[in-house]
Amino acid sequence: MTPNGSGLVALAATKFTAVHYDTIVTLADAATVALDSSLGNEFYLSTAAGRTIGVPSNAPAAGLTQTIHIYVKNTDSGSHTLTLTTTGAGFRFGAEIVAITDIPAGKTNHIIAKWHAVDSRWDVVGMLSSY
Repeated sequence: MTPNGSGLVALAATKFTAVHYDTIVTLADAATVALDSSLGNEFYLSTAAGRTIGVPSNAPAAGLTQTIHIYVKNTDSGSHTLTLTTTGAGFRFGAEIVAITDIPAGKTNHIIAKWHAVDSRWDVVGMLSSY
């Protein structure tokens, strides 16, 4: 590894052979769910009601980015709505994903969001439902 003059380190001819595992951070169930992005990249919420995920706290420092994956399991016998907070440094949707779909009874939805360092927003880049 050699410095490349930009403050970054070039990884010349580096081959990664080890598997990388992430710890899943369990979120506390509440009407508005708190998510601290400094605790990890994988988050799990188990709930039996409609919920709102608040603006994630502790976003990456200037010039850095992060991708978070939020698993939301509906443990109830009915469908529930999940809302993402879109104000301030919260989540934002693009043209492909414009909202989060309801979570059917007993199923899990997956939400993937990427920190946009320039705009200071969590861009929702993926949403998979009914697992």
